[in-house]
Formats: sequence, C-alpha cells, structure tokens
Amino acid sequence: MDVMVNNIEAESDEPASLREEAIAPMSKNARKKAAKKLLQEQRRAEWKAKGKERKQEKKRKRAELKEQGIFVPGRKRYRVDDQTPIDISVVIDLDFSEFMSQKERASMAKQLRHAYGYNRTTPRPVKLVASSFVGLMKAAILHSEPSCDRWRMSLDERPFQEIFEKEKLVYLTADSDNVLDDLDEGKVYIIGGIVDRNRHKGLCFKRAQELGIATAQLPLGQHVKMSSRRVLATNHVFEIMARYLAEKDWEKAILAVLPKRKDAKRVDEEIEGEESKAEACSEEEERCGQVEAFSEEAEEEESKADEPIKQAVNEDDDEGKK
Repeated sequence: MDVMVNNIEAESDEPASLREEAIAPMSKNARKKAAKKLLQEQRRAEWKAKGKERKQEKKRKRAELKEQGIFVPGRKRYRVDDQTPIDISVVIDLDFSEFMSQKERASMAKQLRHAYGYNRTTPRPVKLVASSFVGLMKAAILHSEPSCDRWRMSLDERPFQEIFEKEKLVYLTADSDNVLDDLDEGKVYIIGGIVDRNRHKGLCFKRAQELGIATAQLPLGQHVKMSSRRVLATNHVFEIMARYLAEKDWEKAILAVLPKRKDAKRVDEEIEGEESKAEACSEEEERCGQVEAFSEEAEEEESKADEPIKQAVNEDDDEGKK
C-alpha cells in the first residue's frame, strides 16, 4: 500500500497544497469569488472581441474616405516640425457649467479632449484655447483628463472677451444669419462648450449679442441637407473647421464629420432626386392622358384617379424641402 501511495505522489506534478484545495469543498464566499472571476474573464474576452471588430470597422471607413479623396489624419501625432500652424485661434467657451448636469459636463470634457486630439493630428493646427476654465467645468475636466495641464493648448480661467480683442471675435452659432465662406487668418472663432440636449436654445447667440460681437454659422445648408437641426457637438464643429483648413473643401469636411443620425446628403444629390421625381410625375401625367377636352364627368373621374399620384408627389416635395 505504501508503495502505491508513493507512486501516485511521484506521478503527480502538482504540489500537494493545490491538490488539497481542489479536493477540499469551497465555501460560499469562495464560490462567489470564483464565479465573479469567471464572469470578469468572459466579459474581458467579449470586450477584446468587440474592440477588434471596432478597429476593423474603423479601418474600413478610413479606407473608404481615402478612396473618396477625403483627408483622414494619421493615427500617429504629427511632430511639431511636420505641422504648419495657422494664425487662427479657436476658443471653446466653457462658461456654461450652470446649464449642464454632472453627466453633461463629463461629456463636454470628452469633447474637449477629442478637439485637442484632432488638433494634434491635423497638418495645419490652429491655436486652441479653452476659456472660463473655472468652477464645476474645470473640476469635470480635471477629473476626466488629469493630465490636461500638459496639453499643448491654453486652459485659461479668463472669459474669452478678456483674452482677445473684440474686433477679432466671431461666435459660431446656428442661429446666426451670417454664413462662413472661409476661415480668415487673424480671426478668433468661438465655439460654445455646452451639452444641453437642446434644452437651452439660442444661448450662444444671445451671449454674442449681449457682448456685441460678430456671429456666423458653418455653411452646412449650402453643402448638405440634413433631416435634423443644424446643431452639432463642440468637437464636430471643431473637426469640420480643421478638415476645411487642411483641404479647403467645405463639402468634404462636413460629410466626413457629420454622424449618421444626421442623415446628411449632398445638395446636388437632393436636387437630382427632386428632378427625377418631377420627371417621373410628368411621365405619369402623360400616361394618364390628362386633357382639357374631357367632359365634366370624365374630368371628375380623371381627377379622382390622379389624386393618389398628386398626393405622393406632394409628400416627396415636402420631404425634399425638409
């Protein structure tokens, strides 16, 4: 018997302590820990797989944009020597913390990071400034981005009107009647740093009017048609401006940045669609043989027959106008 036991111990490579743990029954607390560890490993594997899928999708989209001739910044940062800075300042006005919840301020902090990151990857960076870097908004940014003090941008506690000359200021807002044709060197363009889910409309325009400074809006309506309001996130506004400065093409810049939910289409595509609808309507009317020589009874019947066609055309026209 002793010889058999010795042979079993010799054949086993596992330490005796591990065999005892495997044989010994697990306590309730130990079972919970083991189940939790197993769940974490499963989730980690799922996150890794999803991350791989996201990278592949991002790579595919980048390839499509490059095929369309749209500028796509590289993953690596440009060295300072490789960039050509432009004499244009873009200010993100952070003086809206009282209008946002804690979650919205955290979202604004991420948008600021995205804007800064894009400015570091574009070949023609601007001077990026965050004004009114105080209070709750400052706390949210420091919590989300602890290393922001090392960013190559200005985080200024002063409001923008105390940093720059009034004559150079242009506040970007969708409520302005002025549409930008170009971004002028020497100017200071201000983007409202607010995430409010459209609860507080017209805040940026009202602030600009109170301060007596110029306003303008991006030329979205001149280049694309959208199914929603022309109000964009702060980082999207900045990225459109940066892409335009890199390629001098508003249409490409706008279409490359706008999220899918905006359902943006080129203006000429919309016009072509309306023209094809009009041609189809004309052919349908000819096919139906509408002529004034019909009798009153025939005209009445023809009118009833054409009613669904006219209604469909009107609906298409209304959608095109929207």
